[in-house]
Amino acid sequence: MTITESKAPIGHSIEKYVEYVSDYSKSLSHANSNEELSHLIENDFKKLCLNFIEIADQEHRSSEEAQGLKTDATYIFNFRFPEYFKSLALVHRDILLQLQIARIRANEGLVDLAKIEDHSIQCKKGLIAAVKEVQDRNTQEQIHLFNENQGKKSISDRIQHQQNPWLLYKKQFEKILDQINQIQRSNGPLLRLSTNFDIIKETVNRVGANHQQFNADLIARISSILKNLESGELDKLGSKIEDALEGLEKMGNRQGDFTEELDQNLDLLDKISIAVDSEEGYLKIREVPVQRKLQKWFDFVILPLFMDVIGQENAARTRYQVGLTNLRSGVQLLKSQERTPDSSHLVTAVNQLVDSLKVLGQRGAEISGRMADETRSRLRVSNLFENEPFLEVPLNAAISTTLDLGRNTLIEKIRLKYRQLRAYFDAKYKDSEYRESFSEIELTTQCIAHRMLKEENEHYDTLFLTKNFIGDLFLVSREQQEKKFQEALTQWKNGFPKAVLVSGDRLSGRSTFANYVAKKYFGKDIVVLSPKSTSTIDGRKFSTTCDLKDALQFVKNHNTKSTAPVIVIDDLELWRDSSHSLLNNIRALIDFTENETDDALVLAVCTNALKNHLDKRLNFSNVFSTLIDTSSSSKNEILEAILLRHGAGHRTLISENGEEILQHKITSLASNLSKKYNYNMGEVLQAWTYNTFVQDGQQVLFKPGEPEFLDFFSNEELMVLKQTSLFKWTSEYGLRQLNPQGFETRMKSGVKRLINTKILLRDPLGNLSINPVALYDVSQILKRKKYINT
Repeated sequence: MTITESKAPIGHSIEKYVEYVSDYSKSLSHANSNEELSHLIENDFKKLCLNFIEIADQEHRSSEEAQGLKTDATYIFNFRFPEYFKSLALVHRDILLQLQIARIRANEGLVDLAKIEDHSIQCKKGLIAAVKEVQDRNTQEQIHLFNENQGKKSISDRIQHQQNPWLLYKKQFEKILDQINQIQRSNGPLLRLSTNFDIIKETVNRVGANHQQFNADLIARISSILKNLESGELDKLGSKIEDALEGLEKMGNRQGDFTEELDQNLDLLDKISIAVDSEEGYLKIREVPVQRKLQKWFDFVILPLFMDVIGQENAARTRYQVGLTNLRSGVQLLKSQERTPDSSHLVTAVNQLVDSLKVLGQRGAEISGRMADETRSRLRVSNLFENEPFLEVPLNAAISTTLDLGRNTLIEKIRLKYRQLRAYFDAKYKDSEYRESFSEIELTTQCIAHRMLKEENEHYDTLFLTKNFIGDLFLVSREQQEKKFQEALTQWKNGFPKAVLVSGDRLSGRSTFANYVAKKYFGKDIVVLSPKSTSTIDGRKFSTTCDLKDALQFVKNHNTKSTAPVIVIDDLELWRDSSHSLLNNIRALIDFTENETDDALVLAVCTNALKNHLDKRLNFSNVFSTLIDTSSSSKNEILEAILLRHGAGHRTLISENGEEILQHKITSLASNLSKKYNYNMGEVLQAWTYNTFVQDGQQVLFKPGEPEFLDFFSNEELMVLKQTSLFKWTSEYGLRQLNPQGFETRMKSGVKRLINTKILLRDPLGNLSINPVALYDVSQILKRKKYINT
């Protein structure tokens, strides 16, 4: 029997396939609403796709098992049908996205029910047409196959030497299914985001309601007083005025309550990644840092308006207090007169006060209304799908200058501050708009280039970047950590075996602290162990390799027990090479620590990431009786470090407008950087150099702002960065040993990209390490994505 005569397999496969499509077509005919169509695509159509893949897979396997022999079934299901079915899958994916967008717009009240129903009808018609097109194409292909097979050379004979494209098609189908799943998975986050937006809108709406109630309460109190005044009941007015003046500070909007509630709601938000559109078969994914965008937008659009509302209420409160105080004096004067008192002028004054309060109330209502309108129109989930920046801060975002606030110095100061910063914000957001056209990798490359050492800054920057600066001039004591070390030292001197582990994030000053306390409390009785170096104990020098066990054994054999030294083992992650694993060296350290700390104090140093990593393997940190974390420093310690280094530069720090930045302002700048970098001493000092530019003469310009460091890393690149972060350096050889199968196919190109973007730097020995200016951001990304333990 020839290949073309073998009708049973293709007939059976075709029958199954036609049945699957027919069943789906029937299910489609019964789906009408937005929710029903979405459910159909997310379930029934995905099942149809999987059934098609299963049939095509079976035909591909049969062909492979027959040593590449291609049958009519191979032609139908591996060569012809996949292209038509792929078009059907893309139509379903795109319509699912449009159904989602329509549902969101309906939930936000942007379209009415009739339009949603019409949209669902059109979507259904599109799906029915697409399914029918595939069915018609399938029939045509079968007829074409039959006709061609009547000739001298069948179609299956013609494709014997063509490469089977099914595996490529299969990857495309899997990608489309993954995209459908992604659209489906985004339903939950989008719904939660919509709920959070509604809560925030309610918070903003309450500003208007509070203001209206505040104004109404003031007028109600005055109206009650006015009745007594008009009726001549002067005796009751004194106590009424006193009552009316009580509790004013508790009335109206309060800035602390508003900002605290906003912050609580903003903390619930996170970055969101959603499909927003499709073009030429590709699905456009938009990743939006909602919390950061919203925080910025509120800071420069809503909070200024809120402060204007506060200004109106303060002005109303002041006029109310002054008016009632004057009324109280006028009433007392009237009561002292012997003739019949005439209170008409007081009535006029009170009515004028009421009128002025109404004007202020109306202005406040207009401003709070603008707040509500802005929030209502901009805080929409549907805006995420628009082809424009989400929550873009307008360039004219500033305090309104139309208010007559009299002598309200608080508002005037805020307004003045915004006027001074206007030029800065304009430049910043124009730059932000420009940067939106760049990819994440381009922006991150610009960020690194901005941070790298500038030639003209070399002398000044070196003061901040040099590790273990010569002498004690630049050392800043770490009071809490040092106190903990002193306690451990006292106990060790009293006969308790002790071992101290100093850990912390990269650049946090672990080595500096360890060397400082060792020198301060042990003088010359220090044994410093580093791989491939020379160490000394009791005047006897010895060379070390990467075998920590051998080095510790030498210390044990030659410790005369008369000096009782401290053994400093810095950078534990460096104790490794091809012959000595890090784990074996750590086991040797544990053994030494458990048995030999009566006559020598062990002071080991490593990163928190390595400590946590070793704890998973060896329960490492429990061996040490004292754990000292240098990850964070106090505000004062960081400020002192900055002032010491800046002072040594003998230059004047100036702002962008050329004014000298005095110490109280430096304190504020240091505080902001400390918060941004989690009070990591080294990171803050390094970040100081990102924002300083040496000018002609003896001046240093402090210019805040830098390109953003974005996460553009692939999974393979993150694995490389994890390895490099944990062990301080790596190499292509080490990565190849770690992953022999995947290095060439997946990791190698990632390593090249990390080198080209200067995320990784290569030293003279060929080893790769993370660029110091990228360390903090890379570490935060690795922690956030759970690549390293925290």
